[in-house]
Amino acid sequence: MLSSKAIFIALTTLAVSIFANPIPAPSTGCAAVHIITARGSSEPPGEGTIGAIVDDVVSSSKQTVSREAVVYPATVINYLGPLGSQAQGVAAMKARLAAKASACPDTKIVLTGYSQGAHVAGDVLASKAGGTANVAALILMGDPGHVRGESFQKGTANMSNGLFPRSNNALEPFASKINSFCDFGDPFCAASPLPFLPSHPTQPTQPNPPNHPTQTMAPQPAPESLDSILTQITTSNSPGALNHTLRNALPKESRDTILASALASGQDPLSVLDVRENTLGVLYILAARLNTPSAGTPPPPWPLIQAFCRSFIPEQARLAPDRVTALAKGIASLAASMSNPKAAVQPLSDLVQRYPPDASYLTALHPIFALTCVKTHTFPALLPVLSTPITSIDLTLAPDLTYGDNLSYHYLGGVALAALKSWRAAEEFFEIAVSAPGVVPAALQLEALKKLRIVQLIAGGKVNPLPKYTHPLLGRLLKNSPYNAFINAYPNNVGVLADIMQREAQLFATEKNTGLLQQAVARAPRWALKKLTATYVTLGLGDIGRAVGIEAEEDVRALLLSMIEAGDIAAQMSADGTVTFSDPAPRFTKAQVDAVLADVQGQAAALGELEREMGRSKEFLGKVRTYAVLGWADPDLEFDFAFGEQAVKSREEGAWIGQTEEEVFSMSAAGMQWAEDAVFT
Repeated sequence: MLSSKAIFIALTTLAVSIFANPIPAPSTGCAAVHIITARGSSEPPGEGTIGAIVDDVVSSSKQTVSREAVVYPATVINYLGPLGSQAQGVAAMKARLAAKASACPDTKIVLTGYSQGAHVAGDVLASKAGGTANVAALILMGDPGHVRGESFQKGTANMSNGLFPRSNNALEPFASKINSFCDFGDPFCAASPLPFLPSHPTQPTQPNPPNHPTQTMAPQPAPESLDSILTQITTSNSPGALNHTLRNALPKESRDTILASALASGQDPLSVLDVRENTLGVLYILAARLNTPSAGTPPPPWPLIQAFCRSFIPEQARLAPDRVTALAKGIASLAASMSNPKAAVQPLSDLVQRYPPDASYLTALHPIFALTCVKTHTFPALLPVLSTPITSIDLTLAPDLTYGDNLSYHYLGGVALAALKSWRAAEEFFEIAVSAPGVVPAALQLEALKKLRIVQLIAGGKVNPLPKYTHPLLGRLLKNSPYNAFINAYPNNVGVLADIMQREAQLFATEKNTGLLQQAVARAPRWALKKLTATYVTLGLGDIGRAVGIEAEEDVRALLLSMIEAGDIAAQMSADGTVTFSDPAPRFTKAQVDAVLADVQGQAAALGELEREMGRSKEFLGKVRTYAVLGWADPDLEFDFAFGEQAVKSREEGAWIGQTEEEVFSMSAAGMQWAEDAVFT
């Protein structure tokens, strides 16, 4: 950040401009001058770096000077946003400014800040909030809101933008009161671009002359160092050619190490690149820096990661999908290493929602984001992504997509929805995971089936038939487990359910299903009561209580009323406790039925188009022929239907489809760890 010399110069300027001429202190007891300081990011509470210099200014002044420090988080994590650290700082400084201006209207007020504190102080004055008329000076040091070319800029980086530049020259009307100090190389106040690099705007595309073949831009020459790479990033006007250079010009084994290094001058290359103007270059460097700790450079600044995910140009990022996946993994790992895995949720959310052409595409980012949300219990953050069904897969968009990504995303989506008690939606996600086609099912599908059955019991009191294309081995495996005994006893045999819960407690806890099963047990009387409505027209409260396992009639009455209110049953209760059941009224309007029919028609059209596409696909037809010829007779070969990967894989190469029941558990839920009791209770 800014040097101590620059800070000294800044506050010396402040002293000369404001304190030079003696001013009598106001008769109200207020000081002649009041300094409000906001500390920099990660500095301890108080005035921070600027405090010692303010000490010198105050002690040498001939005026009465009072001072205070803004109380705010000053954290790098959760820097931005309406509830972020910087916004809290702005609100706190506004409050102190307004209070001081009201209490001491004749006092000259000085706002000053360092790093994030400068961002705070600048935004306060730019807001023209109450009390800003009393501001005599604004001193900014290392301001991330720095805007190139502003008249009050000092230091060596007056042609660079900060990491979060203010819009519309918001501070220019106050230029006579401001000194803003920023030196070249500061990654926060001088984030982009290099002032000494020539500007190369994209030239208008000219049509090819008649009778001349289309010309293709040749790849740029191979760079020899990160400095050469940086020059090509900042001067290229062809993202495709730049991507070819970044991917192929360096040896694969050393590419990320070079990209993760510093410039020859020691400067961080990320400090001179603009996220939008240089999306592709920033992406490659960020991905390398986050995944190559051996390079010896520190992780990228977290605000820069947030800014990239929020502002990158998707069309450029799609040229390097593997780098986008590496970036997502690196973000999750970095947040975990900082002991704050929740910090990864927002940047990953921005990444997964902005990268695909639309929300219906499945990418390798989806399971990474879903796992982060589940592990950190930030389930609502996943809802905007889960709300759109996955209907599209494009391997040019996600060449690293695997069969397991599809299973993991829908399994984790089901977990999140179940944690939010969105039972029907959770049921749909678990069912998609269970019914995904495969020669032999994965262990994750068996885990999804267990949760699917429990969720169905909670939501409707019974299990529903699985789709016909579900692998039959899954049903056989579940049939031989304690879960099947639980399903068979549900909902009437409450005593049997309790015995199973006690006997299999360790298994259920290990498989993270205890919380769901407890909720199923709690709702068993509800569904036992509903089953009675199919047999009886009238029953007494006592009879109902004995049938559903509830002794107190008041508890039975409360259960009945809650079910009537929820629309689960249609019934009337007389004064003597006699309950009369009736058929429930229709629960769907014509508009709802029409909407469902329209959705079905749309799905049918999509399936028809998919069938036609399969009939035209040489790759698919080739796989079908291979399957017909091999018939799985060769134990060393197996066919891989994983979203268009090569047709035949050797088991020694780690193919994801097994042939024997022992291989069912080759894709388990390993690594998907979370506190189950906190999720499902």
